[in-house]
Amino acid sequence: MDPPGKRGAPVFVQTPRLTQRGDQAVIECQVRAAPVPDSSWWRGVADEIRHSARFHITSEPLRGNVFALRLVIDAVSREDSGSYRVVAWNSAGEVSATVNLTLEVPLPMTSRYGVREGRTVDRGSRPPKLSSNSNREEKSG
Repeated sequence: MDPPGKRGAPVFVQTPRLTQRGDQAVIECQVRAAPVPDSSWWRGVADEIRHSARFHITSEPLRGNVFALRLVIDAVSREDSGSYRVVAWNSAGEVSATVNLTLEVPLPMTSRYGVREGRTVDRGSRPPKLSSNSNREEKSG
């Protein structure tokens, strides 16, 4: 941590990035701030996301005054597509950024089962693929 008395509004060290882990969507960013920032995650303009069975929100100190802010969405589906915004703030100011989550669902198979060499084979199901467009950063202070 910086010495006492050194204050700074949150700034992005890394803007939000979207990654996929199996059926999870992970949106993560890093902010530098002193004092320690509070944060919130929003879907769309007005829907604040709360920690729940499907939505996991964490804030983790990394080094110095840098913090990892993370939103994990379990069992991500097409209904989760849309705009997600992270807001970090402290007494010195606020920063926010938006990322768009889009699910690219594979074409449906006519059957989950196929036939190979005279026997039925379970093809399994393919998880949806995630994509995002460019991030937008907004600062106020």
